[in-house]
Amino acid sequence: MPVVLFLAGFFAAINILAAEPSSDDLNLPIYAISVVEQGIAYSAEAESQATIGQILEKNGFKTSNSDIISHSSEEAVVPGDTIYIYHATPVTIVDGGVGSETFTLANTVASLINEKGIILNEIDILTPSENTNIKTGLVVKIRRRVIEKITEVLEVPFKKISSEDPETSYGKVTITKPGILGKKEVEFEVLKEDGKTIKKNTYRKNR
Repeated sequence: MPVVLFLAGFFAAINILAAEPSSDDLNLPIYAISVVEQGIAYSAEAESQATIGQILEKNGFKTSNSDIISHSSEEAVVPGDTIYIYHATPVTIVDGGVGSETFTLANTVASLINEKGIILNEIDILTPSENTNIKTGLVVKIRRRVIEKITEVLEVPFKKISSEDPETSYGKVTITKPGILGKKEVEFEVLKEDGKTIKKNTYRKNR
């Protein structure tokens, strides 16, 4: 029995020595770094050998794939580091009647339009205005307008030629030359918005 107890104690000691020490056992140094989130500076605790991603998570900073972070999440922290976080804002763009949700780092509607590479024509209507500040849930609408010229063939009412016939009853009119429907071409200027006609004006009448 004493031999068995000795061997059990021997192997237990080996296991303890072979076990990897925890970060608490290593007494890793902890220092402060700066995190600037949306322009506001915060102080955060950073543990030596920790990554940027671990530090942000430990200090309660939440990020998404659409955000911009000045450092890679896998990068090791360096004493005195300043980490910058720019959060993307969810907005909806309705362009020509078709809506899509997106994220943006722009501050104004004008910057958003430029960021997404959207080209506006002179007569397109943008709401809200370009200087409107971006906020969560903002809906930006672009009403696409075009002016088209079209030609239509219209019927022209015929003119009746008639006369009183003395050989018939008094007051009875006899049509001496029946008319036929005429036709003429008319050019129209049509204003369309998102593919729908909203205004139609006569542009030119052709004989």
